[in-house]
Amino acid sequence: MKLLYVLVSLLVLVVGLISLDESEVQANSDSAAVRAIAAHVLEASPDAPAQALDGRIVHVTGTLEADTPITDPDTGVAVRGLSLHRYVEMFQWQHEESFYSSHHKQLWWPSRIPQGPSIVNPKAPTNPVMPFQSQTFDADAPHLGTYRVDNALVAAAMRFQPTQLVSGNPQAGNMLYQGYDPQDPSVGDMKSWYTDSPYQQISVIAFLTNGKLVPVHSTRSAEDLVLLRHGNLDAPALVSSILKNISARRWSFRYRILIAATFGMGLALVAFGPEKAHTIVMASPLCGAAAVAAVCKLHTFVPAPSHATVMLCGAVVAGLCVLTVNKVAKMRFSLKPRWA
Repeated sequence: MKLLYVLVSLLVLVVGLISLDESEVQANSDSAAVRAIAAHVLEASPDAPAQALDGRIVHVTGTLEADTPITDPDTGVAVRGLSLHRYVEMFQWQHEESFYSSHHKQLWWPSRIPQGPSIVNPKAPTNPVMPFQSQTFDADAPHLGTYRVDNALVAAAMRFQPTQLVSGNPQAGNMLYQGYDPQDPSVGDMKSWYTDSPYQQISVIAFLTNGKLVPVHSTRSAEDLVLLRHGNLDAPALVSSILKNISARRWSFRYRILIAATFGMGLALVAFGPEKAHTIVMASPLCGAAAVAAVCKLHTFVPAPSHATVMLCGAVVAGLCVLTVNKVAKMRFSLKPRWA
């Protein structure tokens, strides 16, 4: 059992450091790509496109919208927005079968496709065919001023909210009901909810090609960069917001890996017992912090003066984690059955 604890501890530490290494590489590449892109950004007006900007990286601010509303062809619900999502449930029977018997019970509004007839008991009631399923409808050709917009940028701009249904249909709250009585449903009755993403005010840095805004591809990053924020932001503010977001994700991942690695080291404490607690409690947070700092230093992202902060914060957080494991281990090794 002690060997198992040690192997799991080493596995957690190795996997954590490998994941941290990959995260640092990706974050470092993304930050370098964003800074390189920021040096080549040109301002573009959404209402007056310039042919000279085609094939360049541009900064555009405006309202992302579409010319025609989105309509659900099955229910007639229509909204002016970027996307409409329909969630459907139908009142139906569920068959519960075993090798010897079959019985059924009524379910409360499952959203999946109804089951077929019972194999064991062919006389069991069958469900009607669900006429339509949950589905998402997207706007046709969304645009930012006179520029067409790539689907990846549109997806990043979406913010969903409950749809206000048009009055005149049988409703219960904000629900569209298809049946006779919502208070006394029958098998086959359906109800639908909707969420939609309205038009959005956005600021975006993108590559302009043939009148279309697409994510910027950089050789410094492993994937295309979606540089978009809601609101009216100039190019420097937009770049600063994106860099802060990358940094926040990086630090969040660092501390999660540090805590996971420290708990992995704490397994060694459980393996060797409380008599080794003092040594492990002192060494574990320092080793965990040193490992994180070493990986960060390897990728030369954290400036040298910040290493002291990394070590101090890592030691404090990891120390608390190990002390907790230490306390649990002491209780485990000192606990004896009172009935023995």
